[in-house]
Amino acid sequence: MEKVPLIAVVGICAAGKSMVVDALRQEGYSVMEIAQEHSELPYLWARSNPGFIIYLTASDETVQKRRSYLTAQRIQHQRHMLAHVSRHADLIVDGTGKSADEVISSAKEALRSAGIAKSAEPTYRGLDLSEFNMRRRG
Repeated sequence: MEKVPLIAVVGICAAGKSMVVDALRQEGYSVMEIAQEHSELPYLWARSNPGFIIYLTASDETVQKRRSYLTAQRIQHQRHMLAHVSRHADLIVDGTGKSADEVISSAKEALRSAGIAKSAEPTYRGLDLSEFNMRRRG
């Protein structure tokens, strides 16, 4: 039987979290982005009790091309803030040199391989998100 857990997407700024979350939601997965890279609490991600964790990363050069205001020091600080969750990730995707479609495809394939099912109704902690997602897209 397929599982329908909450999928958490974490990673450094400019690694593609929002892009992956939007793509997976459009596919019908129950998914949320967690801004762990901005939290001094190493276990922030665990509060949402995710059943599958996708960790997105990219080289410093790639991140700086996408967000020129991020210094190497800030990127390293984010990597430090993400160290705990990266050790618990079910999938790590390095987007360096990859297209958006390649990163999204990696996530979808990992979910299929893990037997993660799409949600009949998009939810987060039991809340129906279909109306929220419709407003967000529109």
